Amino acid sequence: MSAVEEHLSAGAPRWELHPSFILRSTGFPFAVLDRVSFPRTAALIDAALDAEDAVAHAAAEAVAHLRDHDGVTDGRLRRRLWKSLSRHRPLPAGEGEDADAATRALLARYTVALETREQAWEAARAGLAAELPVRREALRDAAADERFQEAVWLSSPQMYERGLRGHVAGDLTGPRTGRVRSLERQIAGYLQRVAAKNETASFFGPINYGDFSSPGAERPRGGTVTRRHAYVAYWVVRALADRIAQEPSVRPHLRPRLSPLATVSVAAPVAGPAPGSPPAGARVEVTLARSRTVRVTGRAAEVLPLVDGLRDAAELARLTGAPVAEVVAALDRLAGARLLTFGLDLPVTEPRALEALFGRVAELPGDCAAREEWLGHLTALRATQQEFAQAGFSRRQDLLDDLERTVAGLTGLEPRREGGRLYADRLVITEECLGDATPLRLGGAVLDRLTAELGPVLDLLAAAAIGSHAALTATATTALGLTEGGRVPLTRYLADPWPERPVPPVPPARWRTLIEEKAAGGEPVVLDPADVAVPPDTLAGQALVCSPDVMIVARDLDAVRAGDFTLVLAESHDTALMWGWALQFAEDPAAAQAEVAALLDRLDTTHPLANMLTAKRAKIVPFEFPGPTVEAAQPSHRTDGRTIPAGQVDVVARDGRLLLAAPGHDGFLLYNGELDSPAHNVLAPPRVRPVAFGGDDGARHVPRVTVGRTVIQRERWLVARDELTPDSPPGTPGEESAFALFVAVRRAVRRHGLPRWSFVKIPGERKPVLLDTESLFLAELVAHLGEPGSDLTLSEMLPGPGDLWLPGPDGAHCAELRLVAARAVPLPRESAAAPVLQTAGVPG
Repeated sequence: MSAVEEHLSAGAPRWELHPSFILRSTGFPFAVLDRVSFPRTAALIDAALDAEDAVAHAAAEAVAHLRDHDGVTDGRLRRRLWKSLSRHRPLPAGEGEDADAATRALLARYTVALETREQAWEAARAGLAAELPVRREALRDAAADERFQEAVWLSSPQMYERGLRGHVAGDLTGPRTGRVRSLERQIAGYLQRVAAKNETASFFGPINYGDFSSPGAERPRGGTVTRRHAYVAYWVVRALADRIAQEPSVRPHLRPRLSPLATVSVAAPVAGPAPGSPPAGARVEVTLARSRTVRVTGRAAEVLPLVDGLRDAAELARLTGAPVAEVVAALDRLAGARLLTFGLDLPVTEPRALEALFGRVAELPGDCAAREEWLGHLTALRATQQEFAQAGFSRRQDLLDDLERTVAGLTGLEPRREGGRLYADRLVITEECLGDATPLRLGGAVLDRLTAELGPVLDLLAAAAIGSHAALTATATTALGLTEGGRVPLTRYLADPWPERPVPPVPPARWRTLIEEKAAGGEPVVLDPADVAVPPDTLAGQALVCSPDVMIVARDLDAVRAGDFTLVLAESHDTALMWGWALQFAEDPAAAQAEVAALLDRLDTTHPLANMLTAKRAKIVPFEFPGPTVEAAQPSHRTDGRTIPAGQVDVVARDGRLLLAAPGHDGFLLYNGELDSPAHNVLAPPRVRPVAFGGDDGARHVPRVTVGRTVIQRERWLVARDELTPDSPPGTPGEESAFALFVAVRRAVRRHGLPRWSFVKIPGERKPVLLDTESLFLAELVAHLGEPGSDLTLSEMLPGPGDLWLPGPDGAHCAELRLVAARAVPLPRESAAAPVLQTAGVPG
């Protein structure tokens, strides 16, 4: 019986991995970064630093000799020699010639060391002067690659149009001006992104699917894609929907929705002219968030009680016997008072927003004057979207120009926005791609190994999350003044600012104390899972689910399948990320989603989970998981009708924690995910996120921490930005500044024991940046991004370049498995078969 089968049959809740996963990888091989490094210059600078050390050693020997011996009897001469030696300066000509033989020998050795040092620094400067043109040419060759140019263009058309294109066509023989240095470091920045950062973005971060079925003859590879999906951006489609909703002929066919914060009451119980409508003269009131009551009069009072999200304005006019224009005007007034919404709804959880809008417009009656015109516009946009997905780079540029003009003309909005922000829909169109590593089959033994290795690690993360959750709960409960059974409306709870009082510290658990004590020694921490075991009752009933991103240290794919690897926990997300848009390339997304839902249905919890949708503000599409949905800023478009208006939900203190309650739904929690705030986290299960060890006492170095064969924290260093970036006096030539920067980086390598490759977390930057301590270009990038006086956090690159197992046509690629893990109640053995995620258009 396998390890997975044993724990599934044991009965007690355990961590279970969903048997399908997403492979995230880079679109370019890591080797492209090696081609723009400066190994010869780095070696020559290291040799010069060795020569500096030799000078220091020779000087120290001579100073000690002068202090302890009387080989130099002239006091003045002794002081002059001492001064020159202490400052590592040349000795005055002829000084020391009258000293004894031992002193002369030490002084001669010191003089030779000085000469060697000067020669070494001259060689290092000459080395950079010789290597810089070669590496600049290599950088331009990388930038001239059409795939790289397209990746830059998709990320920032401005960078491509105003910088990259001209640089590639330019002359490298001229001086390396400030503008040239800026362009080269930006190019290096994009290069490290596409070759060293696992992403889900276009062809340079393709989606791949895998499972743990037995491998066949397939040979997965990175760097190529088999399918592309293009999407007109959500913010564009939202603007189009708003524009269409303003058409006079469309407005009668809009379906108003009551605000989820609103409750309508009619004073008189007698029925009106239509079912649900008030009698003439009845008092109609709306209570908002159970805190403010508004009286509605006139035509609005006749219409409002009939609003159900299904009837359009024309139907409401028919039911009330009122003119359509008056009903539309009344609905506009109600929308202005935020009692309802009156526009074209778009499902916020649907990545294909343009198709959803097209379907909504197609539903308009044939006599709607604006219907055909807007169907024509939307049909053209859909055609452009489809062509964009299939077109080559040159044609794509033309299509984007056309699309931007069209969007600007139809919406009046600027077609480009937020150019400096990551994960924003900055263009009018975006895309996702299916990679050629699909299907990646790793075999059941790898699932057993991953489950056995990650289970104890996830226990640690979950235990830390439970402690933090309890502290947050105590803070919120105290601030609200709630005792057992007390309640407060959810809307009021969310509207109040989070308490400013600090969250009480969490007493360290035994396992954490053990890790912290060992990490304080500075040496790598390697622990057996039994040493840091978490008592099972600590985790019981907590609805624990996460999506760990796991990197594998292995020589190749065969080694992975054979189980010859080490794991690295790169990240842990607090929700199940194999859902919604992430399954867009699956052959049957609904079936794949149902498999994940079946796992979530077995979560170890006594509290059901619900969704809460907020406004979509970025590229990432929110998920709507099994269970009801609390409607807040966005309506749910699910067809099962399991929705709860936010205005009906209470926060309740019960059994030492805060739960949610609403009519027909008692004691539920919210899924984690898009709503990342302390106020929301208290109302959700504990967030199973990575735990940081060491560094709380200001340590500048924290060692690697390994539990079993899983690295849960990579070695890291805290380095002053100014240590890596020396100040150059005004007017210093660019070549001298570059050399000084390179020297500072190589000094830091020696001082701190830095690896060649590390990821640098820079204050103010959302994503870490790769630093190659042998690359001038990447050193310049880090120096530019870091603020003077700040500290930079460097984390070792693991796996390193020699342990990248995903092959590609031009070299190995960085990669990671995105898994879904849940602490679940086991299935009966006879029903525990592993599902396999099939992918559309991919054999097998």
